[in-house]
Amino acid sequence: MKLSDPLLSSKRYAHILVLTFVTVLFILLTSCVSSQSQKYITVKVNVSFNASSLSFNRTLTEPYINQIDRIELRVYDSSNNEVFSATEADNKVNPTFSIQVQQPGMYKFVVEAKRQDGSLVFRGEKEQNIIAGQNNEVNIIANFAKGNIKTTIYIQEDILENYNVTSASLKIVKVHGNSTVKDASVTLTSKETIFIDELDPAMYTVTFTIVLNAKDEFTQPNTWNGSNSVSIQVDPGSISNVKFRIERDQVGLIKISAISSSIGLPYAVPVENISATWNKLNKTINLEWSYSNQEAVFYIFKEIETADSVYYEYAGSTTNRTYVINNIDQSEFDRISGIGINAVVQDKESGLKVVKKGNISTLGVFSSKSITYNIDTNTLECNLQTSSSGVSSYKVYLKKKDGNLENIGSFSSNNFSVQNFYAKSFWNAQQIGFSVVANGTESVIEYIEPESIQLTQLNVQSTSNTLYTLFIRSFYDSDGNGVGDFTGVAQKVNYLNTLGVDAVWFLPFNKAKSYHGYDVEDYYDVEPDYGTFEELEEMIETLNENGIRVVMDLVVNHTSDTHPWFLDAVENTTNSPYWNYYIMTLEDKTGQSHWHWKMNSRGQRVWYFGLFDMSMPDLNFSNPAVMEEVKKIIDFWYLVGVDGFRLDAPKHYMGWDWDDGITQSAQIASQIESYIRAKYGNDVILVGEVFDGNPSVLSQFAPLPVFNFTFMYGIRSNYEGQDNLLQNTTSWVNPNNYNLSSYHFPFIDNHDLDRWISVVIDQKYLGNVTNGTKQYLLTNAVLLSLKGIPTIYYGCEIGLRGWKWGIDPWDMPVREPMQWYTTQTGTGQTYWTKSVYQAKNITFGNANVDGAMYDDPNDGISVQEQENGYTILNFFREFINLRKTYQALSKGTITIERDWKNLIAIKRTYDSQEVLVLINLDPQYSNTFTVPAGYKWVWYAFFNDSNFEFGPKNESPLSQNTNWTVNPRQIYVFVKN
Repeated sequence: MKLSDPLLSSKRYAHILVLTFVTVLFILLTSCVSSQSQKYITVKVNVSFNASSLSFNRTLTEPYINQIDRIELRVYDSSNNEVFSATEADNKVNPTFSIQVQQPGMYKFVVEAKRQDGSLVFRGEKEQNIIAGQNNEVNIIANFAKGNIKTTIYIQEDILENYNVTSASLKIVKVHGNSTVKDASVTLTSKETIFIDELDPAMYTVTFTIVLNAKDEFTQPNTWNGSNSVSIQVDPGSISNVKFRIERDQVGLIKISAISSSIGLPYAVPVENISATWNKLNKTINLEWSYSNQEAVFYIFKEIETADSVYYEYAGSTTNRTYVINNIDQSEFDRISGIGINAVVQDKESGLKVVKKGNISTLGVFSSKSITYNIDTNTLECNLQTSSSGVSSYKVYLKKKDGNLENIGSFSSNNFSVQNFYAKSFWNAQQIGFSVVANGTESVIEYIEPESIQLTQLNVQSTSNTLYTLFIRSFYDSDGNGVGDFTGVAQKVNYLNTLGVDAVWFLPFNKAKSYHGYDVEDYYDVEPDYGTFEELEEMIETLNENGIRVVMDLVVNHTSDTHPWFLDAVENTTNSPYWNYYIMTLEDKTGQSHWHWKMNSRGQRVWYFGLFDMSMPDLNFSNPAVMEEVKKIIDFWYLVGVDGFRLDAPKHYMGWDWDDGITQSAQIASQIESYIRAKYGNDVILVGEVFDGNPSVLSQFAPLPVFNFTFMYGIRSNYEGQDNLLQNTTSWVNPNNYNLSSYHFPFIDNHDLDRWISVVIDQKYLGNVTNGTKQYLLTNAVLLSLKGIPTIYYGCEIGLRGWKWGIDPWDMPVREPMQWYTTQTGTGQTYWTKSVYQAKNITFGNANVDGAMYDDPNDGISVQEQENGYTILNFFREFINLRKTYQALSKGTITIERDWKNLIAIKRTYDSQEVLVLINLDPQYSNTFTVPAGYKWVWYAFFNDSNFEFGPKNESPLSQNTNWTVNPRQIYVFVKN
């Protein structure tokens, strides 16, 4: 075929045209795509943090967010090249970034939140394919950064020289959930060895255990092992330091100590005790305040209040605790509504503490004021000194919290008393004001805060140091309705005095939902069934005047589900001021233990945590406002006149189950102890109910004293004695760990237990009343011989019976009416249970007839039947009064001379007095004890064989050491002065 062929030439030409067209089209398309690739793709990046990664104290999540200085976002392409970066400094809670990328494809998004010093708070990353032409949204969930525990093991050089380390181990346990994160043997390479563990933010317990063996036979001890633990908080991106020191103490004994860095809460406390004086002559306001942190800077502001707003003018700053504001003439003083102070400590603000104008004193009215309020007699004692001449009278004003001003007295003398100034009036006072009328003109009223008034009370001295647990509803009825009341208690003060007790712990008398009172509806009011508030105050005054202190049950682990706080929170959810008073959520908690729900009027299912019951929602101690409310409740009842508190269920202030959150709960309890001790002093009666027999749990709550459940369980299990019974049940109480004078509260009975006499007679001795009663009295003699404040439950002194039920009416049978009369009827006899049992159709033990399941008429169990002879009542009276007669027995130090199954020998010493108590719990075997010369036999109880007798003895002091035989079931009491 020839190239010059016309047909071939035309075909070739057509191919060239087609090729040219395709090429041009490709170039155009490529150009179009290239043009489109130059357009940016918008991507929205949302960041949230995983709060569940913080498993410790619920209050700390938000403050860690507040520590963030900036949030940085970096974006990397598929080749790991950084293509975008941005910083957010304002929105630190749920920041959002809007970015643009040039190409679609896979990108990695990295977000980091940092403090000002560059340390990491949280980090998150996510890879996501970015698609052109779509709404691209990337959601990153960031986790809090890990922190570190730096553990340093220090061994003293001379110990290393003389001992080999046989073994050493380090164990780290996360407190929340009690999960072990490390349990390993460690090698100690020198006198100081360091271990670093990277951990999630949480509270941890670090335990170090070591075993040493002497290098030669002459070194003593030949083998030594020790262990110690410390709790510490790990913060995101931070190092927490723990140090264990193995060294010799001052007397040469090897010991192991644990030291940790302190836990710093992420906020500052407000300033306290602000005083402000307006000096009319100098035209200044002089400020003074107190603050514990020496590094604080204080910012001073004038508060200006208008009709529709309040604002603050900056007046100056200082690092001192005093400040002077100048140029305050009359018009300027009239303009301001108060002076505020804000403390700043390491970038943590306390918030503005404002002293209102009504609280700013005016120099020149009074040169001095001495104001005291007696909380028992309800008397305001005033001594006013003024330099003004021509004074005709002194006036006292009560400025109420509602703003009303009431003149409560006018006196011609500067030293006067305002009588019948009841606690509720004092509590409801916003301020108390004083003025003088001189030369016919009344001065400016000078106000003082109620908090600045010194509180006094009757000086009720401890005598027997014995606490009586009293259930008002069951005790004594003054008005014939079958329900015990305040007035009834006051009417039986002689009975309590005769019994010998010098303090009464009342089961709750707040207004409550249930009969027992442990579901409070109003912390500032009393149970109407028990009487009026005034009757309560009269009861307290009567008891105090008769030498009996009053201990209130403080139930603040939870409230009733009918408490106004809770009702408001359920109805208004997050808009309620009480929403965070409880542990509440709108998230479904179905299937999770101890979570319950209520439906509000809008059909919302509101979930809440209640450990004990759905009717008892837990208060949220992670919210500082709850602690402030608790302090407020304490302050209120202190004004009313109570002398101490029993804290209900402090073991459960924190945590999500029965044995969870114990360390955090103990920290909360310690705060309450510290506050009450500061308010009452070291002689206050304060005790917590930590329902646990494990000494390691009970001791965690120090410095808060707790009831000795270890002793209760121990003596109930070993009622016929056991070697080392007291050592095993009381030695955990270390006086060095407590601040209060009374820190040991042994007991055998309480309102939550089967009554001990029923257990010992019906269960331990299979219905043998005689032997059961003997052992019941012997065990109580041990209780009443111990150091501290032994506690007895009402009715125990007459052998009141009672068993808890596993079904309705549950614990009511151990809280039945106190029995005063042979016939179970008479003046003051309570019978409130009768109608309850009738309504429930309970006929067991004729409960529907007399209101008592386990007690009947003429059964010997009543005060009337036990007034004379060798009775349970007289045994308790005599032994408690021994504590009152001999201060060594009630207040002295204790030495356990013998701790054997068939001989307990307890020596108590106070000043020059010694008391020796010998008790043989064993029903079969006798023992002997050498009683030193000089001791005098003063009391005995013989329950051996067929004997059942007790009483005082008046023997001459022993002239020589005497070998004394203590037969089975015998008690001897000796005194040496």
